[in-house]
Formats: sequence, C-alpha cells, structure tokens
Amino acid sequence: IVESRGFEAAKKSNFQQDAVYNFLKKQGLMNIPKAIFFFFLILSTSLPIRATEQEIFVLENPSDSGMFAVFGSVIGAVYLYETGSFKGVHIDLNSGRYLDPAIGPNWWEYFFEPIIIGNQSLPKHYCSIDEYYHVAAVAFHKGKDYVCNLIKKYIHPKPHIKQEVDTFVNKHFKNRFVIGVHHRGTDKIEEWPLVPYKETHNQLKSVIKGLSKKERSKLTIYVATDDTHFLEYLRVYYPYEIVYNEFSRSSGNTPLHAYGANFYSSNYQMGKEALLDCLLLSKSNILIRPSSSCLSSVASFFNRDMTVISLQGQ
Repeated sequence: IVESRGFEAAKKSNFQQDAVYNFLKKQGLMNIPKAIFFFFLILSTSLPIRATEQEIFVLENPSDSGMFAVFGSVIGAVYLYETGSFKGVHIDLNSGRYLDPAIGPNWWEYFFEPIIIGNQSLPKHYCSIDEYYHVAAVAFHKGKDYVCNLIKKYIHPKPHIKQEVDTFVNKHFKNRFVIGVHHRGTDKIEEWPLVPYKETHNQLKSVIKGLSKKERSKLTIYVATDDTHFLEYLRVYYPYEIVYNEFSRSSGNTPLHAYGANFYSSNYQMGKEALLDCLLLSKSNILIRPSSSCLSSVASFFNRDMTVISLQGQ
C-alpha cells in the first residue's frame, strides 16, 4: 500500500512513521496496530547504514524501547561487525528506562559482560534513531540458529545474573519437565492485541495432554507475566505445578514497564526482573508465548532446542 500510494518517504531513513500510519488510517487503508505496521515497514526496507568498513559501530540508546527490543539491536550491531560492515562495535547504553546512575553509566553492563570489540581509536559511527530500528529488526528475521550462534559468541550475562538463574533452576527445574508460559497482559497493551487467558490455557492443556506419563509426573510450569490476574487464573487450575518469581506485576490496566517508577524500587530492578524471566523461560522444554513479545522471542534464542508455540493476539 505504501509504495502503490506513492509514499516514497517511508522508504527513506528519515521517514515520519506516525504521519504515514495516521494518513493511511484516515484513508481507511490501515486497520492493524501501529506496532505491526512499523514492524513490516522496517522489514521491507534495507539497512540505511553507510558503512565505510573503517569505523567502530557505536550503539547508544536512541529510543526508549524495552530491554529485548534493545537486545535485538545489540544482535544487529554484532551482526554488522561479523559481516564486515564495521571494524568493531561498542555497546554503550547510556540512556533509557533501565539507566540507574548509582550503578553506572552503561546499563548494558549492569546485566551483561561489556561488548567492546576492535580498535576503539578508529572513527566512530554512532547509530541514529532510524538506523536503530533497522538494526533491531535483524535479530527477529535472521534464522534462529544464526542468532543463537551470535549470542553464544558475543552476549554473556554477568555472573550475579547467572547465579540467580542457576539457583532458581536447581530449586525448581532440576529433574523436572518444564513448560514455560509467558503472558503479556497490561504491558504495552496499546501496542499489540492481547492473547486471551483462555487461549493460553487451552494451548497449555493441549501441550500437557500430549506429554508422556513420565513427563506429566515431573511437570513444572514456569509462569512469567506482568499481569497478577493471569497468574492467579492459572494457579486455580495448576496449584501444585506452577512456579514463578515474586516479581513486580500490575493488577490494573496500567502498563507495567511504561510506568516503571510506580512498580519497581529502581530502574536496575526493572531490567533485572525482565532479564531473569527471559533466561528462566529459556530453560523450559516447551515454551508457550505471545507472538508479540520480544522478551520470550529472545528466550528462544538462548535455547535452540526448545519447542516454541507462538500465540496470536485478538
């Protein structure tokens, strides 16, 4: 539609996404959520990055995106380095919702080992806001095996994060058959259609029905959600099988991560809880997830052997 209607500006690096989307919607040509429109618009364009092959690609934090949308851009940054577009890369996330000045100036390094590759005295190419969205899309349309290999090579959680994951796994997952369930409730409700509770539950019942007797006897269900009511809903049906972390959740209609100051003790805590949920979901044998979620999509990148079932919102 964009091309046939002559909106060539949408194909340029400085396109005004909101203006294009709103114009199309007013003309009756757009009846999908804005996030879906942006996603396909991004994937339809090539990376607008003028690489000289003699620069360091510096990823700061030009957008107030969630942790795992930013994680996608980190994958994109190391992909540009791997494919020879740049001589090095530096992940320097010095702004955004997870920045906690009391801990340090680069929030990536609160949770992950530094990514500083190449001769940092070379000229720098700072990722612009338009480039950022294109770079972020790399992780979500490259093959899973390829992204898994990039993560294994370049992205390593800090020891204290790994320790918390290992402690929970040893206590709740050891010698168990684990189904991970991720539900986005109030979180970013304005951006994407929600998956109804019943649809997630029906899928969970179907998965359990297909398990062997031995697998059912060892069943553990790990629930990661921002929605208190969803957790309570599933606990009615699986009071003994469900495990979860005592993380911040919303019990109303307020999006959790959009208003973090109202729910978390710090920006660091907000990021840490999201990352721990992601890494624990990645320890599942089977993952049931909303297709809209970057968090549980990234969880699947940490475990290439995990069976993943994606649900569409309504």
